[in-house]
Amino acid sequence: GGNEGGGDVEMDDEMKKAIQMSQGDAAAAGADAGPKVSISEKVNGDLLTQLKDMGFPDVRAEKALWLTGNENLEAAISWLADHGDDMDIDEPLLVSEKELSKPKLSKEEQKALLDEKLRKMREQKARADKELAKQQELARIQSSKEMHEARKLQKEQEEKLRAEKEKRAKEQEARDRARIKAELEKDKRERMA
Repeated sequence: GGNEGGGDVEMDDEMKKAIQMSQGDAAAAGADAGPKVSISEKVNGDLLTQLKDMGFPDVRAEKALWLTGNENLEAAISWLADHGDDMDIDEPLLVSEKELSKPKLSKEEQKALLDEKLRKMREQKARADKELAKQQELARIQSSKEMHEARKLQKEQEEKLRAEKEKRAKEQEARDRARIKAELEKDKRERMA
């Protein structure tokens, strides 16, 4: 893909909305095109202070908290790590008043949503692991075939060399016999002469 992180990223609708909201496109994100307001007053103050104490600028910390549900420091830090190079990272996030007043998900709903996303990620990882194992097995089989072919070829070559050696030995033996026979014939003729 053409993204900076390398690899293709599947985006669900919520992620697309969050990106559109972060780019100030609240109308495309499904919010009313009414007046835009800052999220500064609506982010979790305690978490914002903790992020600022860690050295994150106000705008980035507010944006991270707002876009990750405003209740989890680790999620906000993770978002900041993933989006630290975004071109609009230092632009204040403005949303419609309707977005500011929308009801928060309950803890159970958040947990269910998170569990579902984790389940999908695990399934995706399991599929990727299965595909990797399949590719590794195919490579092992191919390697095994190649090794078998190499051994077979080596055996054939060794057999040829052995056969040639035997043939040369038999030919040498036949020549030696012929020479000895010729010498015996010569001796026999000399004795008779």
